[in-house]
Amino acid sequence: MKISNCVINNYYQQKYHNKCNNCQPNFGSMGFTFGIYRDCYGIQRETQNTTGLRKDICLEDFANILKWRFKNFDRVNIMPMNVSDGMDAYMFANAIIRNEGIKNFEKKYSPIKASDVMSNVIENYAKNGLLHLYNVEVNAFDRLGMNVLKEVDIKNYEDKIIFQATYPDKLFKLSDEYRKFFDFHVEDLQSRIHDLKDEGNSVIAIRNCLKQSFGDTKSSLIILKLATKMKGASLLITGDYDRECQLLNDTLKDCFFEIKHNIWGLKDYGHIKNRLTKFII
Repeated sequence: MKISNCVINNYYQQKYHNKCNNCQPNFGSMGFTFGIYRDCYGIQRETQNTTGLRKDICLEDFANILKWRFKNFDRVNIMPMNVSDGMDAYMFANAIIRNEGIKNFEKKYSPIKASDVMSNVIENYAKNGLLHLYNVEVNAFDRLGMNVLKEVDIKNYEDKIIFQATYPDKLFKLSDEYRKFFDFHVEDLQSRIHDLKDEGNSVIAIRNCLKQSFGDTKSSLIILKLATKMKGASLLITGDYDRECQLLNDTLKDCFFEIKHNIWGLKDYGHIKNRLTKFII
């Protein structure tokens, strides 16, 4: 698959300090980067990266649902498919670690296999363990039973910094002890869905990227194809932005049952089991 990104520009990299001083925080590990790429079928598409502690999913609900829904499984495969700099993957992991403990997380859920089409974001940030964070976001990595974040001098990583519309307060590097829980790679989510071999123990996250990159009809077809690939207790995690597309939202409701906001189980797994899960947590 050929991927070309249009967000790195040496001039902007040299000027990022001025940009940072002129922008207001927007509570996100990455402000905004825009890119174009050719998908696995050779079609040129637009994409963007904006991340942070999104409020369109309750992470406590997420962790509790996983604990009870997969209690009889030895292994759960967590697969964020548009992970940007890794922030969503980290938030999923942190919620599980706090709920089940680090030993059980490492044994049952690790590594989280995360991907994105933006090669420069994956290579510069996720694979290097780098995160821009506002001061109010740092506590998202507290209470994990290990040291996770180390503040680094942004001047030492100028070759990694991608131009963004805004820049958070500080740059951090994740510890090697924490980074071993994640496997990042570059891939179109369409190809991941095509190759998916689910055994009913998967958690697939596709959050707030479909509407812009694929439009209403294609987004709905992607959800339909994913539903045919998923089995049993597996879950789909979505975001509010994509659900502004009525056709996509209707398709979700046709194929899945919403256990908690933006946390979906397959309808053919049974409404009764899904409703019981809601009461258990």
